[in-house]
Formats: sequence, C-alpha cells, structure tokens
Amino acid sequence: MMSSKNSLENFLYITVGILLFVFAIELLTSSAGGMVPEIKDLLVLIDNSFNALGLGWIASYVMLSGYPVTVFGLTLFDSGIINGLMTFFIINGSRLGASLIIIIIGLVEALKNKNIDMVDSTSLGFLSLMITYMIVLPAIIIGLIIVRLGIFTVSFEIGFLSIIDVIYSPVVNPVLSFLGPFKGLILAILSLYLALSIFEKPFHRIKIENFKSSWINFLMEHKIYSFLFGAVLTFFSQSVALSIGLIVPLYNRGFLQRRNLIPYIMGACVTTFGGTLAVAFLIGNHSAVNITLAVILANFLVCMFYMAFYDSFYEYISSLVNFFLMDEWRLLILVISMFLIPFMMIFISF
Repeated sequence: MMSSKNSLENFLYITVGILLFVFAIELLTSSAGGMVPEIKDLLVLIDNSFNALGLGWIASYVMLSGYPVTVFGLTLFDSGIINGLMTFFIINGSRLGASLIIIIIGLVEALKNKNIDMVDSTSLGFLSLMITYMIVLPAIIIGLIIVRLGIFTVSFEIGFLSIIDVIYSPVVNPVLSFLGPFKGLILAILSLYLALSIFEKPFHRIKIENFKSSWINFLMEHKIYSFLFGAVLTFFSQSVALSIGLIVPLYNRGFLQRRNLIPYIMGACVTTFGGTLAVAFLIGNHSAVNITLAVILANFLVCMFYMAFYDSFYEYISSLVNFFLMDEWRLLILVISMFLIPFMMIFISF
C-alpha cells in the first residue's frame, strides 16, 4: 500500500512539475518579448562569441545550475535579442560552469563528516569539472562545424505545440498584464526553479544505499552500461547535480571507483541537454531546436571518441586531476582560473 502511495505521489510531483515548467517557459518567453530594449541595454557588453561563452559560464555559477541559463539563452534568441551563434556559445558556457555545484556538494559532505578530507571530498567535483572541460571544449569546435554545414537545418512541423499557447494564454496573459514584463520575468525564473525542484522530488527519494546493490555495481563496472546509466538517470531527472551528487558519498567512502565513474559522468554530460531541447520545442523555434541538436550531437561524438580510446582517456584525465589535487598551489590556481577566465571572456572585444 505504501508503494502505491509513493507511486501516486511521484506521479503528482512529476505532473505538477511539468505543468509549472511549461507555465514558466510561456511566461518567460512573453516577458522577455516585452523587455527587448531593456535586456539589450543590459547585454551591451555581449557582442561576440567569447562574451556569450563567458556569460553562460558565469551565469551557471551564479545560478548553481546550467539549465536555467540555457533556457534564458533560448528565450533571448527567440525574442531576437541575441543571434544563433551567441545562443550556441551560451548553451556551451552553461555546461562549463555547471560542475561547481558538484564541488560544493563535496564540500558539504566534508563538513558533515569530519573523517573525510576536504580535498578527497571535492575530488569527484574536480573530476567532473575536468571531464566537462574535456568534452565541451572540443564539442564547441565540432558543434560549430555542424552548424556551418547545416546538418540540422531541416524545417519540421511543430505547429501542434500551438495548443500549449491556447491552454496557457488565459493564465499567462492576465499575470503578465498585472505584473508587467520585469516582474513577470522574475516570477518566470522563480517558477522555473520551483518546477525543477518539484519535478526532482521523486528522484531525491532514491536512497544512497540503493547504489550499493549488486546490479548497480554490475552496471558501473562496464563502461557502456555505466555511460547509459548516467545518461538515463540524468535524462529523466534533468539534473547533473542530482545524478552525480547522489554518488558523491559513495565515491568518498570507496564504494565506487574513479575508473567506473568517468563513463557515468560522460553519459550525464550528454543527456543533460534533453531539457534544453524540450524548451526549444516549447517555444516553437526551429532554429533553436537545430542549435540544441547540434550541441547534443557534438557532445555525443566527443564522448564516443573518448569511449573508443577509454584506457588512454582514463589515464590522461586521472593524471590531470591528480596534478591539481596533489598540490595546494596548483589547486588554488585552478580555482582562481575557474572564475577569472570566464570574467575575462565577457570583456574581450574585437
């Protein structure tokens, strides 16, 4: 009976989360459309690809998540405030900054458990950071080639989604009229966070002990299964912080090994864009869908290349992580660079 109750609660959480999520996207799009001059003034420094990459990177630090950044980037693109190339770089920049939350989870774990060393506790976060850099940076180049070649330029029918406007307009329009574009924008962002929080609740019920089971160990010990496991869990939760954060305590206590975790993290890095693709469809913008598909394909191709030469990739990424974690000064330089480089990129002009 308890199981049926939990299933019903999970269904309600997911349903309410999706409904509120769509409301947030509809309100965000409408609000941004009413603030085009104001937003352009705020983004006066963002006039090239480096600026856009830095903006997405820093914004994901501030929001402790890359997902709201990609949503806002697509909304700005749909409103004509930024172009497609800038949108592409904002989406990629959001991934470069999204690993910060994993490092913070490691710090919290160390503060809760005095027996865990601070560097050891954050090592999974820095491993995730390095893997993300190793995937995203070459994926940017590949993604640009995909965009230039026009692989995803086929115009497909997404008019059926107009029913969403019909359903939500009676709610969104009065809210926007009452609050105005600026307050509507704030409410939309808050609603987005709340929607994601509600949607994630069933996944937060996954107990850490469940990851100690024999079938989980079997999955994690095979690189393909580990990749798929990370990809599936992240696709359904749409939260890298959740899917990787779940395994931080297990990694810190030695239940999971680094070699088995790397494919899991790579899988998470690919399917984390599933929610971004859903938003691109929701706003009904073909170009936004094509840009997001290019990002996903580029990240997938990079991951498949690393999986094909996994032993070499594992040795390289492990030595890179150890290089920074084994020396306090090198670690300090890495942390400073994590913040300094994106800030500098925002102010690059040419």
